[in-house]
Amino acid sequence: MIYDDIARTLVLSFKHGDRLDPAASYAQMMVRAGGKLVESADLIV
Repeated sequence: MIYDDIARTLVLSFKHGDRLDPAASYAQMMVRAGGKLVESADLIV
């Protein structure tokens, strides 16, 4: 996802606006973007 005006609105509404409905979609995007990194990680903070 490119962090532009639309993405900024989505992220900020999720972070500060008690919007949890997009959490599953965001999780899928994060796995696609960094799945290989997570596989080799010992700990995620």
